[in-house]
Amino acid sequence: MLYMDKQKEIRQAFERNNFGFTYLENKQELPALLDGMMKSGSVVSVGGSMTLFETGVIDYLRSGRFDFLDRYAENADTKKIYRESFFADYYLASANALTMHGEVYMVDGTGNRVAATIYGPDKVFLICGTNKIVTDLNEAVYRVESTAAPLNAKRLRLKTFCNENGRCAQNGLDERNLMCGFRCSETICCSTAVLSRQKVKERIHIILIEGNFGY
Repeated sequence: MLYMDKQKEIRQAFERNNFGFTYLENKQELPALLDGMMKSGSVVSVGGSMTLFETGVIDYLRSGRFDFLDRYAENADTKKIYRESFFADYYLASANALTMHGEVYMVDGTGNRVAATIYGPDKVFLICGTNKIVTDLNEAVYRVESTAAPLNAKRLRLKTFCNENGRCAQNGLDERNLMCGFRCSETICCSTAVLSRQKVKERIHIILIEGNFGY
């Protein structure tokens, strides 16, 4: 459970950096929150995320209320959807880590989630469980190397060092290198972004939900 003082601390950190911020005690509160934040008929897209499935967001977007660019639909033209996402009214995704300094840490394979989060859609909602909270960027990097990347690589059945060994190849490399690179022929750690203070206030809204969601 995220105690009140820690809730306040992380909220203040993100609000200082011009992010919107909402804390929810459980995922059941999420549909009502989104109802009040997104207009019916709007174009909505998503980044690849297990969190969006686990919190019911994908089913919510498939309700017919929105013009949903569904990358998970059968025979979906994902390349076309990735490009159209830049013109969406709303973009929903998750992050790999949220720091107590009010920073968002994201690592992508194709880079579509990172790109659309940074620029394009009018409004971005980053939905994260409290398991994504870390102290600082060093811990954020470690979280990806030790948890997010290995679990995602295993889920996708990729030929990566972390899938085979349960940890990033970075452990055996120069500490100045953040990613495994040449060690993994099918690496998903291709594009890394750190989002700090934002130019457009509250364009990106953090929705933090109590519990473990995604990787």
